[in-house]
Amino acid sequence: MHLCRKLSSGEVIVLKTTYEIANKKDWDPNDIQAGSWLTQVAYKSGLKYPELIEVHERGLIEKNLLTDRTHSDRSGVNPGDHYRLTGLGFEICQFIENYDDLSEDKGGKR
Repeated sequence: MHLCRKLSSGEVIVLKTTYEIANKKDWDPNDIQAGSWLTQVAYKSGLKYPELIEVHERGLIEKNLLTDRTHSDRSGVNPGDHYRLTGLGFEICQFIENYDDLSEDKGGKR
């Protein structure tokens, strides 16, 4: 939870959008271009600009929630099983998703 408190609102949006895309399998596992990843996350998140996604991507990489870029010019990505989410990033997203469900099950009001 300490790591979650350090996330900016933009990082949360990028993390949430990446998790949603990963779960829907709404991506091509053979597309290893960073530009494609940035564009899709920008479009699906509503943030509009790939450059804005790139700003938040850096913070998520530093926090080990997204995999780093590949190639010497940083033009590639390794989407892995979860559209660049690391194991930790994927688990945090699952925890948040399940936490919301648990709160409602226990009679929590929203």
